[in-house]
Amino acid sequence: MAGGQVHFRAILAGPEGPLSSKAAPTGTRLAGQGPAGGRAPWPVPTPSTPEGHWSVQVRVTGPDGATYASPPAPAAAGEAHVSVRIPRPVLWAPEHPDLYEFEAVLLEGSTPVDRLEDHFGMRTVEARENRIYLNGRPLYIRAALDQDYYPVSLWTPPDDAFLMEQVRLAKELGLNTLRCHIKAPHPRYLYWADKLGLLVWEEYGNPSNSQGRAPELCRATLEGLIERDYNHPATVIWSVINESWGLDLSQERDRTWLAQMYDHFKAYDPTRLITDNSACPGNFHMATDLADYHSYYAYPDHFDRWEAWVADLAGRPGWLFSPHGDGRPTGQEPLMNSEFGNWGLPDAHDLLDGEGREPWWFATGATWNEGVVHPAGVRERYAGSALPAVFGAYRDFVRATQVQQFRALKHEIEAMRQRPSLNGYVITEFTDVHWECNGLLNQNRQPKAGHALYPTVIAGTQLIARPAGSRWALAAGETVAVRVQVASDSAAAAPGCTVCWWLEEGVATPLPGPGVGPRPGAQRGSLPGVVLPAFGVAEAGTLRFRAPVSGQRVRLHLALLDRHGREICRGYEDFGVYVRPGAEGVRLWLDPDLAGAHPGLAGALEALGYAVSAGGLGAAGDVALASRLEGPALAHVAAGGRLLLLAGAPQDLPGGLRIVDRKDGQWHGDWASGWHWLRPGLLGESEAALENPLDLDWAGLLPEHVVLGAGEAQADWLAGYVLGWVRLPAATALGFRLGRGSVVATTFRVAGCLGDHPAAAPLLAGLIARLRDPAFRPALHVAKEAR
Repeated sequence: MAGGQVHFRAILAGPEGPLSSKAAPTGTRLAGQGPAGGRAPWPVPTPSTPEGHWSVQVRVTGPDGATYASPPAPAAAGEAHVSVRIPRPVLWAPEHPDLYEFEAVLLEGSTPVDRLEDHFGMRTVEARENRIYLNGRPLYIRAALDQDYYPVSLWTPPDDAFLMEQVRLAKELGLNTLRCHIKAPHPRYLYWADKLGLLVWEEYGNPSNSQGRAPELCRATLEGLIERDYNHPATVIWSVINESWGLDLSQERDRTWLAQMYDHFKAYDPTRLITDNSACPGNFHMATDLADYHSYYAYPDHFDRWEAWVADLAGRPGWLFSPHGDGRPTGQEPLMNSEFGNWGLPDAHDLLDGEGREPWWFATGATWNEGVVHPAGVRERYAGSALPAVFGAYRDFVRATQVQQFRALKHEIEAMRQRPSLNGYVITEFTDVHWECNGLLNQNRQPKAGHALYPTVIAGTQLIARPAGSRWALAAGETVAVRVQVASDSAAAAPGCTVCWWLEEGVATPLPGPGVGPRPGAQRGSLPGVVLPAFGVAEAGTLRFRAPVSGQRVRLHLALLDRHGREICRGYEDFGVYVRPGAEGVRLWLDPDLAGAHPGLAGALEALGYAVSAGGLGAAGDVALASRLEGPALAHVAAGGRLLLLAGAPQDLPGGLRIVDRKDGQWHGDWASGWHWLRPGLLGESEAALENPLDLDWAGLLPEHVVLGAGEAQADWLAGYVLGWVRLPAATALGFRLGRGSVVATTFRVAGCLGDHPAAAPLLAGLIARLRDPAFRPALHVAKEAR
């Protein structure tokens, strides 16, 4: 489309293939691709055009029913080029997917001998000045990765209605784009994206290496895909390579090829954006329209690392492009994260066939990541773990993981929306794919928890609330300051808006319901004079509320109103309120090494009312605090004493128990997600603040180490961590007997957080109370070992 002119390129074809030597896939033909896909050992000549006077005529029908026609255009060398002028063209966009229908007729002389009907849309897409523009307006990409697998038929869509419903579901979730990942989508996939208004990012299947004929075939395959899908306005981005698969970017040859492919495809299809290599850690861009990158972090325990990474990406870091000095960054490429996400398990009951059998893929994944992703036996594994005592029925646990997935995506998306230099994101992923269960939907396209709320998070306009100091754990009675921002990709700025807020106390549901309003007497207020930005993020102000004086969960609700009082969007944020426990009369012995590593620990303990001694151990009834089970602490336990082991480093314990760093094994949870849990009954007056899996109100306190070797004694676990398909369970607070005494070992970072984190003191008090309880007698009894 240029100046209201629509240009058609008609390629004539016969039984032996295209009659044009310029028809894609040119590289494949020159490499020896014969008719009907058969391999030929020699270059295949282009068939000659049959004798006669051949021409092509095109008739176009617009969205309003108006028709436009061209005169017959003669065919030469197997091609005909036709132009149709359309005054005042209607542009296609996701909000109004207006399409033009056309009919192309092949004439021999004046006799029609063939006809083809199709559609097209008129739109522009470009990248400039760190922005993506669709039809001249900035575009914020709200996308999900779609691996384009199907429940039974795998690579083939079940039927047309399935594809239509899939596009509808994507839009229902708030998405405006699907990134169809490393496979060519079915043409009807694109048909419904065109019809219903959904952008598509396409990429072909990468080869496993770039040797031999692979580079030539890569180019030819993507040329063919572009030729096939050129008329679809929904497709706005092409990827050449994903995560450098098939390439070795340490080699100059492969880097040069990648840069050449960007140049080639930018010229081959100037109507779309080209990303050379959708990059991830370990690789990079050479030349590209989009500076996109992939990253995964565990939530909530590594959320601070996620925010730091997002801030780094937003600053256009040097690691986006080749470190070898041969990259070609312009400094203007739009920045975006094109893969991130977290897991939410599907309910295995929903995946059974008509005879109650698990799907075949439950048997796969055993060799990946030490079996974390191996689904087989998940229900039985769950039943035999400590998890039912925490979550209840298996279905309840599954829903809890999906709630955590929603929370993770909410906060991760908000962190990106706070950075105005970023231009979008791609959630991994649209649907689960077999054991890979980070989909917004399961593989059968059934919704997960939070489905109705996703449009408030995957939204063009979004309210973001961040507590001061990024602390979601509140001390009872404290005054809380919350920074409020408005992120928007609106067509125009809207001044005079207001953010109304209210506090819901005693929250008993993990996610808010629709249309919740303030209860009588609720704390509430407003932030007037808010400007809804045209594209970017604006400060709405800081609100303040007072936390309740009792332990509970509270929910801050926000609503953005325009100057006429009409609601534009909503947001919310949850907090845990923790009560400071009393500890008068409780005597503690503090190991000197632990006290030395945490200079403020003794003072924090005394401030809570504990009687702290760092000298010689007192009576066996005293509770000792140590970071290692050795020396006086070990002797104290063996003689019948009680020890709280605040372990912050790897070590071997008696009885084959050991403490390991999560980052050294599979327990990091940065891709196949893990979930932290705490056994109910430990937090005393703060018990009502507890919700499993543990959320952001435990950030900073969550363990970076786990306790292994007690898998058969999960009844003694007071807290734990489990990954993926209920695999690699590990304790994070564990009771056991040693000699005549008792130990509770925990890897929660209590020692370093006690004076600052409101949840640390209730947890410490609960663990000490459990140790001092005469009825506390763990089943796990380990032998004393020489030290």
